[in-house]
Amino acid sequence: MASEANRDEIIKCRAVARKALQLGDKDKAVRFLNKALRMGPGDTEIEQELKAAEASTSKPAATSNASTSDTNASGSGMRQRPAAATSSARKPAPPKKEREYTADQLALAKKILRTKDYYDILGVPKGADENDCKKAFRKLALKLHPDKNGAPGADEAFKKLSTAFQCLTDADKKRIYDQYGADENNMPQHARSHFNNNNVTPQDLFEAFFGGGDLFEDRPRRQRQRVHQPYQQARDGENLKLMQIVPMLIFMFGMLVVNFIDLKQKQPEFQFHRTATYTQGRHTEGLNVNFFVGKEFTKNYPKGTEGRRDFDTFVEAHYIQSLKSDCEFEERQAIKSYRLAKWQGASQDSLTKLREQGKPACQKLKDFQTSSDKKMKDAYRRAMRYL
Repeated sequence: MASEANRDEIIKCRAVARKALQLGDKDKAVRFLNKALRMGPGDTEIEQELKAAEASTSKPAATSNASTSDTNASGSGMRQRPAAATSSARKPAPPKKEREYTADQLALAKKILRTKDYYDILGVPKGADENDCKKAFRKLALKLHPDKNGAPGADEAFKKLSTAFQCLTDADKKRIYDQYGADENNMPQHARSHFNNNNVTPQDLFEAFFGGGDLFEDRPRRQRQRVHQPYQQARDGENLKLMQIVPMLIFMFGMLVVNFIDLKQKQPEFQFHRTATYTQGRHTEGLNVNFFVGKEFTKNYPKGTEGRRDFDTFVEAHYIQSLKSDCEFEERQAIKSYRLAKWQGASQDSLTKLREQGKPACQKLKDFQTSSDKKMKDAYRRAMRYL
């Protein structure tokens, strides 16, 4: 069945097809019904409309003869099941109509897919600079984009081209590639993690070059979005794999929590923001982290006691962990923003501002690590031992 995103477009295509049949425009009717079927594969109503349209265009007399025979049969008192209903129930669904492509487009897609070297994929020498790579990518992307190239394997070739370009225009990734190649098994762990991180999607990269404009102005928006379903399906597949390991992760996390409670006496709950339950504001002695607790906190953990110091360390460890997560997110977003701006041809001043843009969580972590205050340094070390 068609997804909600394509339902309106399918209705429009079917309406255009019906009107075309009324006006005798056979090609247009079949073309729009094929579009509707591609957006809603397996829809029996569309399949029947398509069969009727093809029959009316290629064999107009057959319809009238069938109608006459049905009339004669009914007139003679004989009851017959409609032939169309019987055949549609038994015959398999017609094969999907493939997208059109030329021999040159197919040859280009095959060439990209069988080429392993990133420089050869872009068609540039190993000494090529970033501008040469950008020119080569711009030229090939227009030929391989799914809106332009319907050849088998063109979608995968477009993704491969995007990966090669992003590698050769990133100084660190290019250095890793020149040394180890694209085989992750040949890379040390630190190089492998950097090599695979911070890539933007092929479509985002394409829009960075061409401004997100449409290659075909007369193509409806929902139909254009459908062209990029292979990338969405790939992301959905990754999400499905993640969901399959979630129960195991939850179990492991539960075991860690149990062990933590056994080793470190159970601590009362707290929040970093005021809530209806946690209304009493406090701050830790070492890193001066603000947090909120319940009314019984002071009674159970008097200031200056060992229990209070342990609890402060517990809060500070959670705070540092939160800062680390926020810092990683800030760095990933900064890298992606910088690359997209660079590929869009932003000025050097704009790129400098993006590079120097502040990262609050990262700066806070740096302040803790480089502080000259002995009390703060000691508190930071104690908190890190919890992590």
